[in-house]
Amino acid sequence: MLWTRIRLNADVQWLKDHPGDRFFIEGYASATGSEAYNLKLSGQRAWWVRELLIRKGIPENQILLAVPWGMLYPACLEDTEECHAKNRVVRFAYYPNLSNTTE
Repeated sequence: MLWTRIRLNADVQWLKDHPGDRFFIEGYASATGSEAYNLKLSGQRAWWVRELLIRKGIPENQILLAVPWGMLYPACLEDTEECHAKNRVVRFAYYPNLSNTTE
């Protein structure tokens, strides 16, 4: 849990350093449980991270969407607890500020 907080704080700082960038928060779940349950759970994970980022000073307009993916797009396919844990994650998908590019 400590590593998660350290990582999240580093992500918050990166986001603060790049205020023009926008991003999605993507929540995932393992393959245990029903599809409906995992979709709901992954949505709760994504929303929880969204709310935490806002409380830590990230503007709401920098967050495009909190997306629940449920059991889709697993990072690991083995049927082990270690693999299931790897799939219970929240990821960011970044979209850099395109206004800084030259034509």
